[in-house]
Amino acid sequence: MGWLSRGNITKRLFQLRDELLVFLREKDHYFRKYLEDEEFIIRLAYLSDIFEAINHLNLSFQGPNGTVVEFISKLGAFVLKLDLWKKNVESKKYGMFKFLTTLDSAPNDKVSHEIIDHLSLLNAELRHYLPDVTCCAYMTNPFSVDPTDLPVGTGEQEKLIDIQADQTAKTKHKDYSPINFWLRMASSYSTLASHTIPQLLIFPSTWYCEQGFSALMTIKSKKRKPTCCAHA
Repeated sequence: MGWLSRGNITKRLFQLRDELLVFLREKDHYFRKYLEDEEFIIRLAYLSDIFEAINHLNLSFQGPNGTVVEFISKLGAFVLKLDLWKKNVESKKYGMFKFLTTLDSAPNDKVSHEIIDHLSLLNAELRHYLPDVTCCAYMTNPFSVDPTDLPVGTGEQEKLIDIQADQTAKTKHKDYSPINFWLRMASSYSTLASHTIPQLLIFPSTWYCEQGFSALMTIKSKKRKPTCCAHA
């Protein structure tokens, strides 16, 4: 939740900068010098945009039934966006940053280089966290994969043809999440399930852990109804 808190605070500071500056001037507070500094406001706008983008990415990882495939694809897409934004800033284009573009002044060369450096560092940091996982092609949807794309001699090609012709399996795939689908197919298509289930059990985010801690705190909280004990 740290990213969410920082992002929201940064955005609110940017949105209320004029009102806050009036207040700080009335109090003759030395913090007013920052809100009177054009470069500081430009940096604040940029950080508000970046934190909001990271918040959006973070929220997309929350919720049940998320898979490592979705995690990798979303994180990979965000890294590519950082590459694109860096190239745009190098060309003095800032339209992708909604808060930054509300300002009358564009970043000067000094601030532009700071933004480029920050995007590069953020890109490198996120690439460091990209999981080194080779996912099964048929993990999330076995009915959209060409059997000839699978390894020969492992039995996967033949079993994939079998499951694609299985009408019951098609119905279950529509009704269940990927992990629940493969758990139900494990006995009938063990060759395929043995590859998919271990990867689907990978936690793509800390959401499940957070949910577990929340449930534990609820159980241990004062809101829990006391158990009435019979006395002899």
